[in-house]
Amino acid sequence: MTRKIFLYVPTLVGGGAEKVFVLLSKYFLTQGYDVTILCAYGNVYQEIIPSKVKVMRLCKKSPFKNKKLNLLFRLLCMPFLLLKVLVIHKPNFFMATVHEANLLSYFCYKIFGSKKTKLIIRLANIFEPATIGKLSAPLKYVISNSKYLIANSPDTAHSYIQFVGKKIDINIIGNPAYNNSKKEEEVISDNYLIAVGRLEPQKNYILMLEAFHLVIKKYPDLKLFILGTGSLESEIISNIKSLNLVENVELKGFVKNPSFYYKNAKAFILSSDFEGFGNVIIEAMSHGLPVISAKCPGGPNFILNRSEFGELCEVKNPKAMATAILRVLNNPEKYPKEAIIKRAKDFSLEKIGEEYLRVITDS
Repeated sequence: MTRKIFLYVPTLVGGGAEKVFVLLSKYFLTQGYDVTILCAYGNVYQEIIPSKVKVMRLCKKSPFKNKKLNLLFRLLCMPFLLLKVLVIHKPNFFMATVHEANLLSYFCYKIFGSKKTKLIIRLANIFEPATIGKLSAPLKYVISNSKYLIANSPDTAHSYIQFVGKKIDINIIGNPAYNNSKKEEEVISDNYLIAVGRLEPQKNYILMLEAFHLVIKKYPDLKLFILGTGSLESEIISNIKSLNLVENVELKGFVKNPSFYYKNAKAFILSSDFEGFGNVIIEAMSHGLPVISAKCPGGPNFILNRSEFGELCEVKNPKAMATAILRVLNNPEKYPKEAIIKRAKDFSLEKIGEEYLRVITDS
């Protein structure tokens, strides 16, 4: 009899954790599992979800324009869908990711779950007290009492161990972010660096611009391409103007397939204050790019193996980031493309999927 895996994310309206589950659904399908993705709404990743992977939703799109109302809708209605899944479908394995899904899954599983169902809780981001609020106590209970936990980096795992205040067993499995696309692309003639990510406070693009402002004193023709959209776009444009970087920095907006830009860049930059994992780092390394990253909590140190495949610099320090960028530009031979790609392959879907199966099927 085919074993059933249910993968639960709050929505499918975008996001790194959601994409990880979509990719894992592909792998589990190839291994002979009956796979279902469970969410409240959304279909952003519909085109990459295999036709044989079932998707169970409450509705196709968010019912409200207000984020708080949509959250309330999910919290009130998803338990009924979870009840249906746990009682009627009785999956062999049920895996959840993101705080909202982890909390709902755990308590619904305790009430309605069968002993034949194995619940796996995935921790997708560094624990940040400011993002938890009143959910701190129930989240601590769930993390402390869950038998099977997976975190996407040692930093992520450590942050939750500190949060619960006791030793807990957490499996470390990175994200399947390696991109082996071989599509031929047009060559960009510009000499440029690339950054990819939402234009939000966490990514600290203002610091990146300050660092780049120092770099172009030595490399005046160098450009910086930033791919992404977000709430800070106007502020970032204002800073580009105030730092006289209009000729050097270009905001490219959301790019569905950024491989075209990765392929021709000199290096990739990440200036985040913290990261869940940093899928974009692996995407860049898949094309052989050295990475300059703030040594922030999350995946960068884990992925770069303490600067073996790029440069790590002090968080929130533009001078340190500028120095790291110059080090890469001045010494490209220190970062061989082949070695960088080889490291990126450690995060291929096949390798990561195999690790997930080892954990979830280990009795």
